Amino acid sequence: MGALSRCRQSLLVTMIVVLSGCQGSDSTGPSDAGIRDATTDTRSPDASVPDVGSYDVTLTFDVTPADAILADGPYGDGPVGVGDGSTCAAPGTTCDAGCVNVDSDPNNCGACGAPCNGSCTGGRCLETLAADQDAPFGLAVSPTVVYWTNQGNVATGNGAVRAAPVGGFTDASAPATLATSQSSPAGLAVDGTHVYWVTEVGGTVLSVTLSSDGGAPVTLATGQDLPTSVAVSAQQLCWTRAGADAGGLMALPLADGGSVTQLSAGPSIAVAIGASGIYWATDTGVMAIAGDGGAPTSLASGRPTAIAIASGIVYWTQRGTAANQYADGAVLSVATGGGAVTTLATGQTVGAGIATDATNVYWTTVATPGGGGNIVRVPVGGGSPTTLATSQSPRGGIVIDSASVYWTSSTEGGSILKLTPK
Repeated sequence: MGALSRCRQSLLVTMIVVLSGCQGSDSTGPSDAGIRDATTDTRSPDASVPDVGSYDVTLTFDVTPADAILADGPYGDGPVGVGDGSTCAAPGTTCDAGCVNVDSDPNNCGACGAPCNGSCTGGRCLETLAADQDAPFGLAVSPTVVYWTNQGNVATGNGAVRAAPVGGFTDASAPATLATSQSSPAGLAVDGTHVYWVTEVGGTVLSVTLSSDGGAPVTLATGQDLPTSVAVSAQQLCWTRAGADAGGLMALPLADGGSVTQLSAGPSIAVAIGASGIYWATDTGVMAIAGDGGAPTSLASGRPTAIAIASGIVYWTQRGTAANQYADGAVLSVATGGGAVTTLATGQTVGAGIATDATNVYWTTVATPGGGGNIVRVPVGGGSPTTLATSQSPRGGIVIDSASVYWTSSTEGGSILKLTPK
């Protein structure tokens, strides 16, 4: 409590009270009979009124300042909830609950009235949407649901495709299971009607509907050589094959009766579809091809690990060198039509995930003896990278929506994590 708040002031007030009365016809002192009745009293208004005397009265008041009777806020000397925020010292913010630190308050995380069902650090809420998942890897998000693949045990083929609300669970419900008995499912994609994924072991491409029961998975392609990544547009489904013998970029029209087409040969790792074409990462660089096929075009050389596209720009993570324990990786970009490559970040032990919203680029870094395992962001035009979360042990995908960033992690027995705001 501040110095002024600790003071108690005494105010001595002296008042001179004059008591006056009206003398009645039968009395010489103040009484009910002496009170003038306007309906019966016929005396002149100037009639003499006797003075009954004067009295000196001393009144003493013990006055306590108003701020001393309010509870002090957690920051500075100001009281809680004064209203204009002037007494809520930094880093406090005046909310309905009083003076709070929005950097760490779980009921006002990042802003007044923003609850956090997890840990609030730096004004961002880190929530676990699902724990005890068996080696989660691929990830996709719709406006209301996040989907992922659990790779499981390769020997037993107990992988799965699962889903959870983006807002988390409000009861003890478990994540929904869309498919089981999958052999190391990897990349995942979603559109308005289906979830699509690939299995590395067995080489299959599958889908399931987004209806309440999901139904049985449908096999779209078999015999694929180590499929790793999948992307979907309104017209077609594309996936990459990383196998050394029969790698390449594959496509399947979504219209009934379509057949699988190989758009390009060679080991391929990750794919993204944009408005002007298909873009993918190979073991030697970044490639592009028109949506309806044609000749592939090389956009950049290197060793990309993940790829994303937004607003006519392709972004990718570039693997570092073994000699430097992969700590010399980078995040790069180039226009979809080709041109000079822009370096957005260097010194990154990049992982297998990248995402963009045309404002920022987000990626994962892998854990090394020197650290890492973080979620990082940089503006699309470059600048200083911002580490959003540390020591996360990300395993695979990273995706974003309008408010949050999501990733898969090996923490908590395998988990799906969400950070808000992104």
